Amino acid sequence: MSMVSTAVLDSGIDLDARSSQTDSPDTKPRYAMGVKPFRRYFARIADIGLFSLLTVVVLLVAIFNIPAFAHAFAHAYETDSFLANALFTLTPLFVSAFVCAWMLSRWGTTPAKKAFGIEVRAKGEKLTFDQAISREFGVMVSGLCLGIPLLLIFTQLYSCFRLCKTGSTSWDEKGGIDVAHQRWSFFRASVAVFYSIAMLLLGAMFMVFLKHV
Repeated sequence: MSMVSTAVLDSGIDLDARSSQTDSPDTKPRYAMGVKPFRRYFARIADIGLFSLLTVVVLLVAIFNIPAFAHAFAHAYETDSFLANALFTLTPLFVSAFVCAWMLSRWGTTPAKKAFGIEVRAKGEKLTFDQAISREFGVMVSGLCLGIPLLLIFTQLYSCFRLCKTGSTSWDEKGGIDVAHQRWSFFRASVAVFYSIAMLLLGAMFMVFLKHV
């Protein structure tokens, strides 16, 4: 990707307009204008859902197949059930953060971001792992409030309001990070919807499985 059309900044500037003088009049711009908060939100939720589901599956396999691990978990739950539940809830969130950071540093996107046509860059280049993990922790704390109920709603609303008003989130502004959104076509919308429905079905099937374990 050239430096002229690297990414659409969170400020909402359409970088395709900057390269329109060199593009053919018949060439359709690849990137869309605007910050697209809902695409970013649903992509984030889908990523967290996928990696959290995989993490919980691994934890359950360990609990049922490694006696020492199962004993340690049972002891922690009997000693402090609140702490055990918190760890069981936060562990998938932290794993998701590290996996997403690795993918962003490797490919500049994640499975859900790819489905929703979102790319993350810093000055036109892929993020380093340090930049990516810093961004993920920023999302976890400032955007998702570590998954704490009620507070989570306020932090998400504030982040959405800030993004729409300033064109950037606090974690992207701090890291000098740009987010690009590919134009929303019928194919892109179909892929995003299919991916989201698949994640919902997997989650529902997993919950049914847990009830019968």
